[in-house]
Amino acid sequence: MPLIVFTLLIGLIPLFWLTDPTYSKAFGILAGYGCGIYIEKTYIGFEIKTTLIKKIIRIIIGLAGLLLIKEGLKPLLPDHHLFDALRYSLVGFYGIAIMPLIIKRYNM
Repeated sequence: MPLIVFTLLIGLIPLFWLTDPTYSKAFGILAGYGCGIYIEKTYIGFEIKTTLIKKIIRIIIGLAGLLLIKEGLKPLLPDHHLFDALRYSLVGFYGIAIMPLIIKRYNM
């Protein structure tokens, strides 16, 4: 966990003066992934062993959720690179922590 926090803090500093949307999106994904992987490993413990039909359902639900977050929040948030970072961090966090939690909770 300390390495994740350190990496996020180091990456957060340039986010306020680098207005490049590519950096903001990359940082957002990294932030969401870093937080998500900690939550998943500590509290969720996701297993990938299941039947083929359940894997297909997982993929469909996962992609639908990712698209909903990525594209659904775009018109709701201001057009600014910091909000791009927020949106992409939510995408990363959903893919790494929220979706596995949903799958485990509903036994998919």
